[in-house]
Amino acid sequence: MKIEGVNMFIANLEAYSLEVSEGTKNAVQNTASDIEIGAIRDAPQFIKSMIDKRITDQGYTAYIGVQGSDPIVVYWEFGTGQSAKLVLANYPQEVKDLAWKYKRPQDGTLKGKPYLFPNLFKNQKKFLDRIQVLIK
Repeated sequence: MKIEGVNMFIANLEAYSLEVSEGTKNAVQNTASDIEIGAIRDAPQFIKSMIDKRITDQGYTAYIGVQGSDPIVVYWEFGTGQSAKLVLANYPQEVKDLAWKYKRPQDGTLKGKPYLFPNLFKNQKKFLDRIQVLIK
């Protein structure tokens, strides 16, 4: 028994799959670049050159962060003491947990100048919008 149009259906499905796959990679890479550019723009001068992004997983995954292991970059992002409490007040718990690994909430007086996480949060919606366009 021959089913009319099955070959055309399969070809269209494969083309759609490729379009969504490439669109997803573009959304990941464009969003990562937007986050990186914003973070560099907002970071204190001595941190700007340390911000970097890596695209992995054949373009489906992006990592944006600060190179090295100096906790001062965390202090500048969140601040210390009371500043950290204010900066982190509306952040998700996983970000708070990350921040408190480096500093206790009661220590220090450095005023935070958030540069990475605000750009991540700002670009999350843009990323989801880009994916929604692909799905539709």
